[in-house]
Amino acid sequence: MSLSGFAEGKSMRLFLASILAAFTFVAWSAPDGFVASVVYVNDGDTIVIEVDNNNRDNVRIVSIDAPEKGRRGVPGQPYSERSRQHLYSLVGRRDVRLISLGRDDYGRLLARVWIGDVDVGLAQVCAGYAWVFDKYIYQLPVAEQRTYQDCETKARQERRGLWRGTRPMAPWQWRYSRRDAN
Repeated sequence: MSLSGFAEGKSMRLFLASILAAFTFVAWSAPDGFVASVVYVNDGDTIVIEVDNNNRDNVRIVSIDAPEKGRRGVPGQPYSERSRQHLYSLVGRRDVRLISLGRDDYGRLLARVWIGDVDVGLAQVCAGYAWVFDKYIYQLPVAEQRTYQDCETKARQERRGLWRGTRPMAPWQWRYSRRDAN
């Protein structure tokens, strides 16, 4: 083997070792996540957290979509305020545990959120204050995807939260209908 072949082989081994180390770290650290204080609840699927003395971040709870609140004089969806209030009752002014899954196109932290052992996204769905966001359900572990879907089905059947309303419209459909109106 030539010296250049040795260097290429060594570089490849270092590259593969660094990838393995990164995945090992992610797999080891993911279940613990990090803790932050909730300082504001924007709506039924978005919170503002504070970490390390006034460093704030917007967090979008993954795999759910809650009724849209009104903006700039345009009314929001039915149950948007109740959804926000329910989320506030779970996490408002409390410490939560988050597992970050990256950022969305708006710069918000995408995360799974827990208060103690309670999965906050699942709690919103089970109470009938959010839909399972089918487009992004892949963000959940496969074993938990069915749990979210079953919880939404049960909330619908028992007419909990927004399912008490007549013909609730999913937020992604509502947003799309508003684009056509403008």
